[in-house]
Amino acid sequence: MKETPLSNCERRFLLRAIEEKKRLDGRQTYDYRNIRISFGTDYGCCIVELGKTRVLGQVSCELVSPKLNRATEGILFFNLELSQMAAPAFEPGRQSDLLVKLNRLMERCLRNSKCIDTESLCVVAGEKYTPEERDPVPLSIHHMPICVSFAFFQQGTYLLVDPNEREERVMDGLLVIAMNKHREICTIQSSGGIMLLKDQVLRCSKIAGVKVAEITELILKALEND
Repeated sequence: MKETPLSNCERRFLLRAIEEKKRLDGRQTYDYRNIRISFGTDYGCCIVELGKTRVLGQVSCELVSPKLNRATEGILFFNLELSQMAAPAFEPGRQSDLLVKLNRLMERCLRNSKCIDTESLCVVAGEKYTPEERDPVPLSIHHMPICVSFAFFQQGTYLLVDPNEREERVMDGLLVIAMNKHREICTIQSSGGIMLLKDQVLRCSKIAGVKVAEITELILKALEND
């Protein structure tokens, strides 16, 4: 099932509101939606609420033999699902363009940035061992990338941070910057039919630095409370 297209009246209303620096949910231009982080009873389970959006994250592990060409490293695997319960436009058993983009973003953000030490995942180089044969060690996490999204309107004249679903449907382009609290850019992903200027990207990176620091603090507090 495809999403219902916006009417011309809705589109004009949204764009007019953006021009007047107003957002339907009452946020300011650079405001994020309210973020809530909670953990399940089992280890590795986390629920993140971003406004009305809810995401369930689950981490699991399995002892397998390392790859022959990377005998001293463990293997990271990411699997994303867009449930039909979340939105009627998400079709089961079919990879949408959005799902492909999100999966690539996750790969670049978490794997390519080397935020997780894959060598600490390896028990014994080139071999498969059972938990009883080796004491567990903590996983080494070097840094924590956070993604901040920016929507552009009227060919880059207007900018919004963390666009919601309706704002995304009238935007001209989207820029996602993944950054850690040290202001190191881990990856950048741009989509849509708009060419961004260097000054626009630099402006977004400065805003992202502030947002990443705030969100990292939220995550650390949630972990401490748990």
